[in-house]
Amino acid sequence: MTLIYCRNVGKTIRIVENQDISQGIIIQLGNFRRWTLYLKTQDAINITVELSPDGGLTWFEIPESPISFSNASDNVIEFGYDATHVKLTGSNTTPVTAIIRGVY
Repeated sequence: MTLIYCRNVGKTIRIVENQDISQGIIIQLGNFRRWTLYLKTQDAINITVELSPDGGLTWFEIPESPISFSNASDNVIEFGYDATHVKLTGSNTTPVTAIIRGVY
């Protein structure tokens, strides 16, 4: 028996590392089949997640938003939405690390 291992080709986008996102940060996505958002916070914060289907002209807040952290914590969220851009906005100046892993 021969085992064939197929690996989905993807890309990791390091958005911010321990930075204030209270003014909002916009990320251009690749043409991913699926993507996952990895978040790490240094303290309590709510993070609003908005998606744009048209290159950042129009924004829609997703039903899972805001993502709430009551203290320093991690969260991983896989999204099934198609979008060209993602906007993350923090409710305060707590440092945030955000990474997206997308699979083509």
